[in-house]
Amino acid sequence: MKKKLLALFLTLVCLLCACTFAVGCGDDQPADTETNQSQTTDDNKQTGEITANTAKAYLNAASQSMETSPNAYIPAAMLPDYNSNLVTETEITYDFSEFVNVNNIKYGGFGKQWNMVIDNIHQSEYFKKYLTMDNTIISSAINTVIEHLNSNSTINKTFQKGNFNASVSYENKKFNLTIQYVTSVSNSLFGNVSPTITMTYDTVSNEKIYTVKITDTNRMRFSVSDNKYEFGIEYGISAGQRTSYLIIERKNNAVEGHIYEYITLKGKDVMPSCADFYVKDGYVSVVGNKADAMMIAKGYINELYKANEGKLLGYEVRETITSVDYNTLWFNLNDISGITNIKIGDKTNANESGKSTNDVYLNDSDTLFAPTYNKKLGVKTSRKYDIEFRTQYFYSKDAVTGEITEHEVKVPMMFIQEDNDKDTNFTDYPANILADNGITSAVTLNTTYLNKILDDYDTLIDDFIENKQMMGSEVIKAYIES
Repeated sequence: MKKKLLALFLTLVCLLCACTFAVGCGDDQPADTETNQSQTTDDNKQTGEITANTAKAYLNAASQSMETSPNAYIPAAMLPDYNSNLVTETEITYDFSEFVNVNNIKYGGFGKQWNMVIDNIHQSEYFKKYLTMDNTIISSAINTVIEHLNSNSTINKTFQKGNFNASVSYENKKFNLTIQYVTSVSNSLFGNVSPTITMTYDTVSNEKIYTVKITDTNRMRFSVSDNKYEFGIEYGISAGQRTSYLIIERKNNAVEGHIYEYITLKGKDVMPSCADFYVKDGYVSVVGNKADAMMIAKGYINELYKANEGKLLGYEVRETITSVDYNTLWFNLNDISGITNIKIGDKTNANESGKSTNDVYLNDSDTLFAPTYNKKLGVKTSRKYDIEFRTQYFYSKDAVTGEITEHEVKVPMMFIQEDNDKDTNFTDYPANILADNGITSAVTLNTTYLNKILDDYDTLIDDFIENKQMMGSEVIKAYIES
């Protein structure tokens, strides 16, 4: 994951033509001073509506919020370290230049869209780690405030402590601690920096907010409440930034999450990567715009998983190519009957399927697998079905270090177009594959799962498009600033 973060950082740097992050650092070391911001005293050390002891409790709540993990909102089986889904490298290594038994192909990894969700969740954790900076200074500031609250009758206070300045206050039902680094600290992503960190506890909403600001274009905001985890980050320079926003909420015995990620160059959002996900009624449904089925097309995908198993059941892709929409279902081959083994090679001149990407052979046959095409006026238009490599993600665990390693694996999957007003694709699949390939075959995926994929496709993709239109980089920046 650290390598992924560094790769993201370096990618942005390359896009911005080798930008360099630099923040000025103060060298002066002022003497320790303290300044009261309010002068309210009584025997109970009461300030406004709270006592000093209550203020210490609020301080503890605000500072401990960084320990909250978004993984708490995600079913255990949907995380990379779920023990029952861990694999060995041998299990996911194939030689498709020879026939491979379908039963020996490991299916049920994470699809590209859920992998994107997991990456963003873990990135929020790692960025929190990297941007919380020097814990020694943070601890010193917190201890300074606690000492103040133990011996003074006022809460609002400013401090100058040589290597940091700090201020503590309680106003409008919010407890705030701000720490300004005076001396610089070394950060693995940004170099030597002097950040400003703010911790806030909203006593009305029970929201704990943690912000880190390095410069106007390098900053993070994290907040957590009883049923919500929220994270936003921006880094770059004025000419271009990467912004990312993640929110996960518990709602009515379900979990709903949204992720929006943009590279912004010269004020324009480019390279968006977004997702919505829902944990409800025993399923995990994830919708977004990231899938290797959409390399040259504008499109959307919805993947389906059982929440207690964490294995990909299937997905559907909406692609738009030259103003034509295609609705395509994708299946693991172990959910397609009649296919016992498969061999795949590079496409050769013998392959007359213009849109196919590989030469495919099935069931020990030396005859090329031939997808059936839709036709208009005798001209082939789109494939009704075909077999292509698709990416699934699996994870292994080092027996000594416990480190989790991600494996990006290409496995053969079957796609079948949905029926539409002009073509009967899915309905005709058994007859088409029998006529053109001599194989008796059908989709054997549980009907309940298939209907769930179709239902999600009909509702969640349009919701995703609407959500995405409301959340650009400027909205993310406004969240970070708030």
